[in-house]
Amino acid sequence: MTKRLANIFLYSLFILAAPLVKAFEIPEGVEVVAAPVVKKMVEQENTPLVHVLSRIEFQMQHIPGSINIPVDQLEKSSLLPVDKTAPVIFYCNGTACPYSQRASKKAVTMGYQNVHWFRGGILEWRKFRYEMNVDKDMVGIKVKKINPQQLQTMNLDDYIVLDVRPKWWRQSAEKAGIIAGTDIMIPLLELDKSLQKLPQDKPLFIVDRLMRQSVHAAKYLISKGVSVDGVLLGGTKRWVAEGYPVLSENDEPEFIK
Repeated sequence: MTKRLANIFLYSLFILAAPLVKAFEIPEGVEVVAAPVVKKMVEQENTPLVHVLSRIEFQMQHIPGSINIPVDQLEKSSLLPVDKTAPVIFYCNGTACPYSQRASKKAVTMGYQNVHWFRGGILEWRKFRYEMNVDKDMVGIKVKKINPQQLQTMNLDDYIVLDVRPKWWRQSAEKAGIIAGTDIMIPLLELDKSLQKLPQDKPLFIVDRLMRQSVHAAKYLISKGVSVDGVLLGGTKRWVAEGYPVLSENDEPEFIK
């Protein structure tokens, strides 16, 4: 069996055992690899393994030996191989996380010829019980989750509603998902550099699209002593699906970066 067929076989086994999630297409020129292949490439072949989420998410948990290059900074990074024929692997949180797919596609457009996408990411890595670097104190912080119906009964004037989605996502078709009452928008990628810009007079309530980045943002801010009252359960996707009000295109909140 060739190396490429072995990679496909291992990845297929994982997909068959995994829960059904939204599939992101494999970019042209990118090879999908499974956790055992990634482990071998990193440990035996010294292949760069790139965690493409924010510095905050990397601090919380990452695969040992990986480096952090947020996808929005990929083109400016000096950490990628100079030799564009050298192999490189990109990963994020799992098959429902689009950032590693986006990074893999971007790397191809940058001229890299040996791009590998660890599509299963951290979730698949954990299924194999491989070692992880984890900030247990931050990960262990409890975050209150409030559903859209509960949020509608709250007086949002008593909170600073913070949206932590990346700017490029809000400029896409998901732009309509900015909930009415949102005060400021700071991408999670920039949150650790923007602590001094956060209003201090009210507690924060944090939202994103699918309640992934919002939880990470909340844990990080709480660890820094910031008052956070909760996150939106199901994110703005659920908010929109249940018919709750969103901002118009001409009525955006303040964007901080």
